[in-house]
Amino acid sequence: MTTKCRTFIDVFSQHSEVTGSSILLIIKLSNGDIVKGMIDCGTFQEMEYQDENTKFIIEPKQVDFLCLTHDHIDHMGRIPLLVNRGYKKKIYCTNNTAVLLPYTLHDNFKIMKDRCKRKNQKCWYSIEDVTNAEKLVDKKSYYETFEVHPKIKITFLENGHLLGAAMILLQIEDEENINLLFTGDYNNQNVFFDVNPIPQWIKDLPITIFAESTYGDRTTEEVLSEMDKTFKENILEAVSENKNILIPSFALGRSQEVLYHIKEIQSQKKLEDYKIYLDGSLAIVYTELLRSGMVENLKYEMQDFLPKNFSYVVNGRMREDIINSRGHKIIVTTSGMAQYGPAKVYIPEFLSRMNAIIHFTGYCAEGTYGRKLKDESEYNENIKFTTEFSAHAKKDTLLSLIKEFSDVKGLLINHGNKEVKNKFKTYLKEKTSIKEINILEKKLGYRINAYGIIKELNTIF
Repeated sequence: MTTKCRTFIDVFSQHSEVTGSSILLIIKLSNGDIVKGMIDCGTFQEMEYQDENTKFIIEPKQVDFLCLTHDHIDHMGRIPLLVNRGYKKKIYCTNNTAVLLPYTLHDNFKIMKDRCKRKNQKCWYSIEDVTNAEKLVDKKSYYETFEVHPKIKITFLENGHLLGAAMILLQIEDEENINLLFTGDYNNQNVFFDVNPIPQWIKDLPITIFAESTYGDRTTEEVLSEMDKTFKENILEAVSENKNILIPSFALGRSQEVLYHIKEIQSQKKLEDYKIYLDGSLAIVYTELLRSGMVENLKYEMQDFLPKNFSYVVNGRMREDIINSRGHKIIVTTSGMAQYGPAKVYIPEFLSRMNAIIHFTGYCAEGTYGRKLKDESEYNENIKFTTEFSAHAKKDTLLSLIKEFSDVKGLLINHGNKEVKNKFKTYLKEKTSIKEINILEKKLGYRINAYGIIKELNTIF
């Protein structure tokens, strides 16, 4: 290995754990040009890192391009703040992300405004910053390679994590070529659309991979075996006991998938006397977008995924009537971590009732209301958690993805809590022959060239 290449990339991360994804790339070209880019610009949801939400590790006006992996707030929620602080270049994303993004940005603005009001703080950014951010969006199709600099090109690869989600291939073509792959939040399948294989020419590239690790300490089989019962079993048991069911769920992807699985249960002649509701303005918007045909690649048979006896909850009065009604009901509501949205109204009511269960279906960050309830679920049999709907690949699936590439020069582990990232590193060292496997976190940066990871960099962020 040599470190004498004149072309290299210094990589830094603002996030150390799961949320707040934001990776800074400082690219040094052989002619002396320096190009600065970002992969994602997410909101921190862990209470421990809330102060990070108003900070950047670079002056936004210095950034030359921003690429988004997908439309979840922990990957794109701080874009209007970036614009407020001076970012005026393009925001690259897939076609479907471009359709979804404006709704998410506006909803997140409302959440930010409400949070700042309650804390008697000045808003981080304005609605004009949201509008200006929308104007910067430049949408791209999968496998449409485009330039962000004459020597730097980007390609979005298909990703089953979420509608519109992408892995990002960044290629530098200089005296020596450098290839980086950012998995973003990754999955190899999705109930709503097919995920096509990675083209062979990409798998043959000498490449450095940035891999997520949310569930990097467990295999798919281990996750399933950890659950006493599946979502379906928990729902059917609650139904057999005539219980009402509350399901806090992420607005995009998870809410729609949960509704589809409720429809599947109905097809088995179950839930016939249950009314089904979806509450949460953003979840309703996303559901209608999926049904409208405005998004690409949706399986034809998934355009009709709503269960029978279904209604949207459209205002507070209707919400109150549903809470007080005597009939059997299943309510799918935002937010998935129970930190915001109608979930905060429903949960206290459901916790106080013996004839009800609260069923979570996804990750809850440290410090959120959902995590608090998960910790309490050991003592409360009416709080349920299962993870079979998780849109994050487990370590065995991530390993399979990594092994598709024939010449991995180095690997940086990203997007996971500290303990999990360390376990995933040990697992990959045992299962692969990759020489350089390190953990990307705020306190350490890395220099990468055509030969892989060549230097560890201390940071002062």
